[in-house]
Amino acid sequence: MSAAIWALATVLAGEMQARGGVEAAGGETAHDVAVSRVEARLGVEREAGQPQGFEVRLEAVRAATPESLFGVDGNSLVVRVKRAWAYAAFPAGPLELEGRAGLLPVRAVAQGDEMASLRALSPGLGERGRFLEASDVGGAVAARLPDDLAGLELALTVGEGRREVETNDTLDLTVTAFGRPWTGARLAAWGRRGRQGPGGADAHRFGARAEQHLWRLDLGVEYHRALGYDDVSERDADAIGAWVTGAVLPRADGAATLGAVLRYERWDLDYDRDASIATRLQAGLYHDVWGPEEAGPGSRTRLRAFLAWQLDDAGINARSVPGAPASVQGFFLLVDAAAATR
Repeated sequence: MSAAIWALATVLAGEMQARGGVEAAGGETAHDVAVSRVEARLGVEREAGQPQGFEVRLEAVRAATPESLFGVDGNSLVVRVKRAWAYAAFPAGPLELEGRAGLLPVRAVAQGDEMASLRALSPGLGERGRFLEASDVGGAVAARLPDDLAGLELALTVGEGRREVETNDTLDLTVTAFGRPWTGARLAAWGRRGRQGPGGADAHRFGARAEQHLWRLDLGVEYHRALGYDDVSERDADAIGAWVTGAVLPRADGAATLGAVLRYERWDLDYDRDASIATRLQAGLYHDVWGPEEAGPGSRTRLRAFLAWQLDDAGINARSVPGAPASVQGFFLLVDAAAATR
């Protein structure tokens, strides 16, 4: 690829979420205002039609989760590498073949992250429930039909995700089938044979995700099953989620004067123990303050404001911190800003 073509395809992008709200738990009320997530990306995008490219994506997240007692240096924003990988693609008859290597995005998680109205509120079902990491070190090969009508990917990774180095002597094999078989649909199914942790505990994963764009709405459902969970081979878990989001009052440029999102998620974190179920319900409205009309046709710059309500319930064996309240609910305001330039 010539230097000129690389320059045209290179994208520098950033995204940030800041939120403030009020939560009620155990009869007590707490207020919070914080920058919750910052992300920066440099890369040559496959979507730009380039046969070779790369992506380096950094993110800054709060060191402590909402359920944690403490983080790093209080609860500072901690910068970490989310993705760092390269790809090469070439035609083979009716197929396109692609090879990837590095700190790769996990396809099932990356597909969900593309839905901005959901990712702005919280990580997806599999990532938040620790069924899948957002990225992992390794390599992958994929074959796909034009327009992603159907495709198959085989990935060989260390299985520890971006948070840990390899701690056992086995690699994980993940097979993912994906496609867009009809207008507005996007499907994916995956299976992984893997091990995790110093003891090489079973960490096998199966799951599926289905999305459908219908009228002004995006509807979807997702399921994860774990055979071996949290470094315990004998522990089985699953998770299921469903959502609907879309523009209630759309603008001509594709942005929303008023949009809505509704999402339900349920995790059973241990089949053999009672009170191991956690649920989350989110409902919100959003308004695109800045979109293509203001930034120019084809721009991916946006400024979106959310007003949302969230309810978390967890059984005593599903709480990440002993003594945490069984139920937490609250309203929050969220500003989601994104910008990209070539």
